[in-house]
Amino acid sequence: MSFPDIDECTSGTHNCRMDQVCINLRGTFTCQCLPGYQKRGEQCVEIDVYLKPFLADINECDASNQCAQQCYNILGSFICQCNQGYELSSDRLNCEDINECETTNECREDEMCWNYHGGFRCYPRNPCQDPYVLTSENRCVCPVSNAMCRELPQSIVYKYMSIRSDRSVPSDIFQIQATTIYANTINTFRIKSGNENGEFYLRVSMLKQY
Repeated sequence: MSFPDIDECTSGTHNCRMDQVCINLRGTFTCQCLPGYQKRGEQCVEIDVYLKPFLADINECDASNQCAQQCYNILGSFICQCNQGYELSSDRLNCEDINECETTNECREDEMCWNYHGGFRCYPRNPCQDPYVLTSENRCVCPVSNAMCRELPQSIVYKYMSIRSDRSVPSDIFQIQATTIYANTINTFRIKSGNENGEFYLRVSMLKQY
């Protein structure tokens, strides 16, 4: 989930002067002077006719784009902006993920907020499905007293994780190691959701005989 950008320029909530042009940016806006004018303080003044040939604007976004995500060229400079779900870092060039789970989100009381790069999602605090019952955080156990559990796994553990979309492909994302606590225990790993397009897969990296 992420929040849509409000276009202050079209909604009329900007404070640009009559002799300026409003340019919408994600999360904000900027006021620019008309061609042939330059900003002095809050006003736009005409560029001296003798200086015009020497004041050609350099598009820094095309020449040497230093912005991590979005670059907007303005007269004599440039502005970096971030994609939805990110905010500019202190250097005004790079972008940092906004943790909506710590600020604002729309998750219900029976849901937990999971932050990922560029947004967040709401997951049920109790992921267990009948006949499983929740025994600890993200762990579901099938009671031995229930006849339905005889043909089902004794327990299921859910793990949530966020993955950056700019990773090189293919690459290893994480590694899970199974530990045998009880005799004749069989561990099975599955991708529960988030792999509808078949972009991820599990593989055995090493087998050990115990």
